[in-house]
Amino acid sequence: MSVRKAVLEKYFRIFAITLGLVLGILALVQISLDELVGKTILGQGRKATAKWADGISQVFPEPDSFFQGEPVTDAQRSFFEAVIAGSNIYRMTAYDKNGTLILDTAAQASWLNGASDLSTMAASVAASGERLVSFVDGRGSAHEPRWSIHTFQPFIDGEGEILGVLEFSVNVALLGDSIRTRYSRLSIFLVGTLAVIYLVPAYFLLLRNEQIRLRDRQLLELSRIDGLTGVLNRSAFSQRMTELFGARKSENIGALFIDVDHFKGVNDTYGHDFGDQILKKVATAIVDAVGGRGSVGRFGGDEFVVLLKPASQSLLEEMATGILEVLSDDQFFEGQPVRVSVSVGGHISPPGEDARQALRFADVAAYRAKSEGRGRFALFTDHRENDLEKRGPESRGVDPLRHAR
Repeated sequence: MSVRKAVLEKYFRIFAITLGLVLGILALVQISLDELVGKTILGQGRKATAKWADGISQVFPEPDSFFQGEPVTDAQRSFFEAVIAGSNIYRMTAYDKNGTLILDTAAQASWLNGASDLSTMAASVAASGERLVSFVDGRGSAHEPRWSIHTFQPFIDGEGEILGVLEFSVNVALLGDSIRTRYSRLSIFLVGTLAVIYLVPAYFLLLRNEQIRLRDRQLLELSRIDGLTGVLNRSAFSQRMTELFGARKSENIGALFIDVDHFKGVNDTYGHDFGDQILKKVATAIVDAVGGRGSVGRFGGDEFVVLLKPASQSLLEEMATGILEVLSDDQFFEGQPVRVSVSVGGHISPPGEDARQALRFADVAAYRAKSEGRGRFALFTDHRENDLEKRGPESRGVDPLRHAR
C-alpha cells in the first residue's frame, strides 16, 4: 500500500469523525439561533420603536377625549388605519390608564394569554410610565407572524400626564429571517474554518508520520535482508528459526541446507564479481522453488538454509529437485562455460527436536551429498548417525544459531 493511500484511508476516517462533529455543532447552533435572533431583534426593536412611538404621540388626534373613553372619531380611526397601512404594524390596541381596552384594530385581541393579560400589562405600563417592549415567537399561532415585536407605549400629554397606553404589534419576520440567515452563514463559516484549520494540518501530519513509519519499516526490513541475494540474513533467519520452533506444537518442520560446490575455487579463479553472480543465481533458484511455503536465508558465505512448516519428505525432495534443475545449466564467464552446482541436505525435524539439532542434521545431510559426488540431494536418516563424527557445524567450530556479527 502506498504512503498516500494509507494516509488517505486514515484521513478519511478523521474527516468522517470531524464532519459528524461539525454537523452536530451546527445543529446545536441552529437550535440556539432563534434565541439569538430574538435578542438581536429585541435590541434593534427597542431603539426603533422608541423613536417611532414618540413620533406617534405628537400627531395623534384628540388624545384627551380618546383616552377618556369617548366614542372613537373617524379621524382617530383613520389615523390607526393609516399607521398600519404604512408600516409593518399589523395590529394596534389602545387602553386607558386603568388598563381598560378602548380600541383593537384586529379581530383577534390577544397575542399572549388573552385580553385580560394585555389589559394588566397596559395598566402596569400606565402606572410606571416605562415603555415595555417584548419579542414574540409566533410559531404555533395561527394569527401571529413568525417573529414580532410588541410595544406598550405610555401616552403622555404636553403637561407630562399619562393619559393611557398604546400597544402596537410589529411584524419583523423578514428582519428575523435576514438576521437568522446572517448568523447561520457566519456560524457555518466559523465552524467550517475551524474544521479546515484542523483537517489540513492533520493531513500533512498523517502524511509525515506515515512516511516516517514507512522509512522505519524499510530500514528494519533492510536490516533483516542480505544485501547481495535479497533473502533473510543470518541474524533475521536465526530469529525466524527460533520463532518457528518455539511456536510449533505437533507439526514436523523441514530444513534444507544448501551449499555451493567448490565456491572458493570459483571465487579464486573467476573473481568475486562472478562469485556474487553465482550466489544471486542460487538464491533466486531457492526462492523460486520454495515460493511462499517457507523461509529462505543466507547462513554463511556460500550456504543457504530453508525452513518449511509443515513438511514432509516428498516436499523436501520436490524443492531440492527444483533447485538442482535450475542450477544444472552452465554459467558463463567471458564466454566460457563454468560448471556450478550445489549440494542439498534435508531433514524432517519431529516435535521435541530443537532448532539447533534440526539445522545440524540438515548440514550433515548436505555433507553426505557432497561426499557422494556433489550436485545432489541427501536426506538425513538416523542410521547415518556416524556422519556426525565426520562433519557438522559444531565440528567446524560453528554455532548454527549464532547471530552474525
